[in-house]
Amino acid sequence: MESPGSGDHLDHRVRPYLTRSSWLVLGAYVPVWAHAQRVVTGMVRDTADLRPIASAVVLSLAGDGRVLARTLTDAQGTYRVSTDAAVTRIRVQRLGYRPREVALELEAVAPTVVSLHRVVSLLEPVTSREEGIEGVGA
Repeated sequence: MESPGSGDHLDHRVRPYLTRSSWLVLGAYVPVWAHAQRVVTGMVRDTADLRPIASAVVLSLAGDGRVLARTLTDAQGTYRVSTDAAVTRIRVQRLGYRPREVALELEAVAPTVVSLHRVVSLLEPVTSREEGIEGVGA
């Protein structure tokens, strides 16, 4: 028989409680984003001809402007990014186009279509001539 002061008689009652409470404590360390995910889908296209834009960078932004997730559009201009449920904006950027930020509706499930404007080239075309170049064809 166990002595009342040894504490062993309480072990069968305390151990299950400690096990449950340890799970509660461990649950506190699970990142918030693991509980609240959101999948944002859509398409990026050119405003002039409505063609899809491949390899555009799609960034999901926190309220303070931090980038939380990023992805690239595929050959059809479509994208899919898993991000925090609280994200309310995305930024889309591609060389040769003006970057654009778009507000997202919190409950939206339809794909978000983003149209980008082409940047007008400020450089004049460069042509070269082979005249007077030594060593060409030698």
